[in-house]
Amino acid sequence: MGHHHSSSFLSLSLLLIIQSAAATCRLRNHTVTLATPHPTITTPTPTPIPAPTITTPTPIPSPSPAPGPSGKATAPVSSGPGVGSIGSICKHTDYPDVCLRSILPYLEANGGLPLDPATAFHAEVIACQTEAKVAKSIAAKMAADPTTSSDTVECLQICIENYDDALDNIDKAVAALAKKDLGTVNTMLSAALTDFSTCDDAFGELPATDSPMASYDDKLNKLSSNLLAIVQDLLM
Repeated sequence: MGHHHSSSFLSLSLLLIIQSAAATCRLRNHTVTLATPHPTITTPTPTPIPAPTITTPTPIPSPSPAPGPSGKATAPVSSGPGVGSIGSICKHTDYPDVCLRSILPYLEANGGLPLDPATAFHAEVIACQTEAKVAKSIAAKMAADPTTSSDTVECLQICIENYDDALDNIDKAVAALAKKDLGTVNTMLSAALTDFSTCDDAFGELPATDSPMASYDDKLNKLSSNLLAIVQDLLM
């Protein structure tokens, strides 16, 4: 009886060992297939589209004004009632070439002014005043020169006084024009014209003596004469 139980136990133990070994063998031989990972999807980076280049057209420059008698460009001629070119204003004067040469530099330095008789008058006034101051300065320098004769110095002193009087009369003419007192304008400009002539008259009384101020006085007489003519344009 004891021998029978021992044999059964051995048989059972042997069966368990064989089953365990077989299970182990099956486990070793079993291949586990892992799930294939999903492929990584790479989103392509979009290539930026360059913005179109906008080219600003180069502006076409305006044509340059034609050069005037001085070689520099003159202001364009305005148009309209009562407004004309400086040439049309100067042609009414006794000395149109002097008129143009004296007015154009003023217009070139002050572009944009209307080309009318009032502008021409103002420009001619400045030219006349400037020339009178130069003449006065030259006369004073000659009068102060010790080598100048006493008779000539006396005449030069008369010239200096008359240049001062002329400048004062021109200032009065400008002030009268601002008040539209054209009668006084004419009177003062006529007086200035007389003042410039008086300088040469003083030298005319000296025998065989030419006036050293003759060229200055000639130009001043022409400028003041033109001023009188331009004033007549203002009256029209």
